[in-house]
Amino acid sequence: MTDADRFAGADVAQWLTGRHRWGATSVGGRNQKADLIERIAIMQKLPIKWRRLVNRSGATCPRCSATGDEVRRAVAALRLLLAPLEIEPVLDEETIDEAGFEHDPLQSNQILIADRPIERWLGGKTGQSRCCAECGDKDCRTLELAGQSHEVIPEALILRAGLVAAAELVRGAANLDAESCCSGPGCGCT
Repeated sequence: MTDADRFAGADVAQWLTGRHRWGATSVGGRNQKADLIERIAIMQKLPIKWRRLVNRSGATCPRCSATGDEVRRAVAALRLLLAPLEIEPVLDEETIDEAGFEHDPLQSNQILIADRPIERWLGGKTGQSRCCAECGDKDCRTLELAGQSHEVIPEALILRAGLVAAAELVRGAANLDAESCCSGPGCGCT
């Protein structure tokens, strides 16, 4: 990695957090801002989707609300960590209405990274437990990992899953489409 690459990676991280001040300097004869805009345009996207029930009055349960806070913090940290690798995490916060929740309550509080549930990135499994008033008598999604049940998905686990997914992007070792999973020997999915 050259000094220009290190500088540009740091620039991306500073720009994403709003801490960069543009100067008249250039790296390798190029304008810093133009170089940064070009690098961002070619960044690989790492889609992160978080789903949760939102009722008619716009409320969500405390479990989903707290997970949302954790997801947003994890995505902000991933932006900083992955910018030098030219990978941009993109968060999509999807709401599920009451009818969708009644049909499939385990969609609520679900995190997908590169179209795969977080459980698959971490080697965990989907669990469920009773939640609260917004959810009625339905059980909501939990993450079961290493003998623990997580109702609120912690930032650290979201970060870990995001970094594993980013490593797959960097290595190019896996097609991250959900349909491609389990298509070959040694896949490791369950």
